[in-house]
Amino acid sequence: MKKLIILIIFLNSYFVFGQNVLETRKIELSKEYLETIENIELYKDTGFYKGIEILENGLVNVNSGYEKYRIIFILGYLYANTKQYDKSIDMWLSANEEGIIFPFNVKKDNEFPHYLSEYSDNKRFQDFIILNDRLKISAAENSKAEYFVNLPVNFNSDNKYPLIIILHGGIGNNNATYINWDSKKIKSDFISVCPQGRIVRGSYARSYGESGLEDIKEIYMQVVSKYPVDTSMVILAGQSAGGALSLRLAYDDIPAHGLLLAFPVKPGDLDFKKASSYKNKNIRIVMICGEKDRRFFPGQQEMSVILDSAGVENRFIKYPELGH
Repeated sequence: MKKLIILIIFLNSYFVFGQNVLETRKIELSKEYLETIENIELYKDTGFYKGIEILENGLVNVNSGYEKYRIIFILGYLYANTKQYDKSIDMWLSANEEGIIFPFNVKKDNEFPHYLSEYSDNKRFQDFIILNDRLKISAAENSKAEYFVNLPVNFNSDNKYPLIIILHGGIGNNNATYINWDSKKIKSDFISVCPQGRIVRGSYARSYGESGLEDIKEIYMQVVSKYPVDTSMVILAGQSAGGALSLRLAYDDIPAHGLLLAFPVKPGDLDFKKASSYKNKNIRIVMICGEKDRRFFPGQQEMSVILDSAGVENRFIKYPELGH
C-alpha cells in the first residue's frame, strides 16, 4: 500500500510538472521571406508603392503563418498610408480565414497599430474586429507559455554549458526574440532559451501576464532537467517588460549569475533592499538604454542609481540617438 501511495504521488507530480508550459521548435524562415525583408530594406526610401509591390509578391510566395503575419503587418501600414483601406480589410479577413489572428487594439487614443484610428468609422473594419476578437478568445482558452531551446554549435552532451534565457517585451513572441538577439557568442557558447507568455494577444503576439514569474521558473526547471546546464552560469536577458521580469526573477526565483537588459522597464518594487539581494548573490547587471526613450529612460536612470547605492556591479550603457 505504501508503494502504491508513493507511485500515485510520483505520477501526480510528473503530470502536474510542465502542464502550463510547452517546449516547441523555433520557426525556420524561408528563403523567400528573407529575400522579401532584405528587399524592403533596400527600397524603403523609394516610396510606399514600391514597398507594397515587394511585400505583395512576398506574401504570395511564403507559406508559413508567421511569415505571412509579419509581412501583413508591414503591408497594413503601407496600405493605410496610401489610403487603400478596403485592400487592408480584405487582407486581414483572408488571414483570419487561415487562422491568423492580429493583436489589434481599437480603443480610442490607444490604437495599435496607430494607423487603425483611420478605420474607426469603417463598418467592414468593425465587423472584422469582432471576428478577430472571437478568434483571439478561442485561441486563449487552452494557451500555455511556450519556449524553444537552441543548443550551441558543436554541442557535446558530455559537457555542461552556460544558460541564457531571453524574454520578449510586453507584447512579443519568441521567434522575433531569437532574431533580435542574434549573437555569434550566444550561438557558440550558450544553451539559449526563448520563451513566450501564455496570454494570447494574436497568433504571434503574447504577454506574460500574472503567471509570468511561475511560467518562466517552470521553464527554467524543465530546461535544467533536460539539458546539460552549468547552473553556476545562468544569465537572464530581456527587453522592455521582459527586462523588468528578468529583474523580478533574479530576486529569488532563478539563481542568475548575471542580467542583460535592453531598454528595461523599472519594476515598481525595485528599491535598495531588493537591489541589495543582487549584491549578496554577486549578480552582475548590464543595461542598454536609449536617451530618447521618454517613457522609460527616467526609470532606467533611477535603477542605475539604486544599483550603485547598493554596491551592485553594473554597467549603464546609453545611446543618445535611440528610443525604446
